[in-house]
Amino acid sequence: MFKPFALVLLSCLLATLFIQETFAQNGQIKFKCKNARTTIKKSICDTIVPITDTYRKDSVVWDAFEVTVRHIDLNGDGKNEEVVWESSWAGTSGGSLWVLSSTGRKYRKTLETDTTWSPIILLKSKTKGWNDLAYYVTGGGVEPVFVTLGFKNSKYRWKAVNKETPKGKILIGRNWGNSVFGPITP
Repeated sequence: MFKPFALVLLSCLLATLFIQETFAQNGQIKFKCKNARTTIKKSICDTIVPITDTYRKDSVVWDAFEVTVRHIDLNGDGKNEEVVWESSWAGTSGGSLWVLSSTGRKYRKTLETDTTWSPIILLKSKTKGWNDLAYYVTGGGVEPVFVTLGFKNSKYRWKAVNKETPKGKILIGRNWGNSVFGPITP
């Protein structure tokens, strides 16, 4: 009787670990920061939510804090930047988006915004040698648009706003659904 229970328990544990380390479409990784085990994941979480932040002190918030990450070289220097989107606590106006650049063992924020919905799109156009990016904005009474970002003075900054979906490579796909916390699909 103990063996079947142990097998079921082991199966559940393995399934949970697999789900927490899910590799989603197009090479994006989705994980909860509280479960970050690798140096890269811990460093990403420490950069976007410093250890002293109140989010980490609130176990309900920290338990749910989940990010989707895409590793990609945005400036052609041979090193991957991290495009990080958090929607676990998003309101109708979206979640947070960061672009992180490696500075050795730590990261530097080159973008931080909190009104973002996916998809996050890599554009062919470049500004100052860095690929431009676009993301979806809607909710909270805002008309749905895509914001285009260009790189200037060591940071990504707003470049343009378009009603049409820009052409490019999807870095983080549309992985939200309609709910009381998500936007209404246009």
